[in-house]
Amino acid sequence: MTELHDTLVEFVQVLRTADVKVSPAETLDAMETLDIIGIENRVLLKNSLSMVLSKNPEEKEAFNTSFDRFFSFNKFSSENNAMEPDEDTHQDDGEFDPESDAPNQQSGQGGQGGGQGGGGGAEASGELDFEQLEAQSELGKLLLSGDRMEVMIKMAEAGRQVEVNQIVVFTQKGLYTRKIMEAMGLKGLQDEVGELQEEGGRPQMHLAGQLKGARDHLREQVRDYVEKQFFLHADESGKQLREELLKKVKLSNLEKRNFKDVQEIVFKMAKKLVSIHSKRR
Repeated sequence: MTELHDTLVEFVQVLRTADVKVSPAETLDAMETLDIIGIENRVLLKNSLSMVLSKNPEEKEAFNTSFDRFFSFNKFSSENNAMEPDEDTHQDDGEFDPESDAPNQQSGQGGQGGGQGGGGGAEASGELDFEQLEAQSELGKLLLSGDRMEVMIKMAEAGRQVEVNQIVVFTQKGLYTRKIMEAMGLKGLQDEVGELQEEGGRPQMHLAGQLKGARDHLREQVRDYVEKQFFLHADESGKQLREELLKKVKLSNLEKRNFKDVQEIVFKMAKKLVSIHSKRR
């Protein structure tokens, strides 16, 4: 649950950047809400946190936008097709066909019956090998478990570890994608795939194909996550910088496209003045 709390704290920081005022007490309330609600029901979690962390229509609008961007993981599919081996490592490839017919060509009718029995035994043994062979790397185990919630949590934790919220230019997307993959344990997964391919048996090649498919699917998920983190953090940072510049520039130098931003700045300043004077009364 600590990892979820860390993710929530990062989300609160994003809200504050988006001008949603969240106190430490409200952050603790949000943590308690998260403990009770969990993350399985996204809509329920969003509505519950909104009640705790946003207080007026403007803040609720900012909350909704920030939530949708921050918690925008695509569902990490646990369907078999996402984990299937690539075509070049498929179990039906001729390169990996077993020499199962040799024992069955010794005699006539009786030999054929024995051959069929032997073939059935070999087939059963092959199925047993497939079932017994499991991923050994931590990332491999996680990906083949199909637990998309745990994958999502590990991805967010890795994103925090590599400070993906510091991304400033879009061209850094590839860099942060690689960093997050490495933080999640990519090297151990790659080493395992290499060892399985060196062994070369059908079960080993099948598992290697599953791991490669899961790895490629994860890379797409991480790339999407980094892209959305860029738009989330870079947009807010850029907005703050733009507002600071507009406060200092001469009105005569403003362009028409800046008028909306200036209106927002004036509105915020007016609200701040009203708040200050109301406290004095």
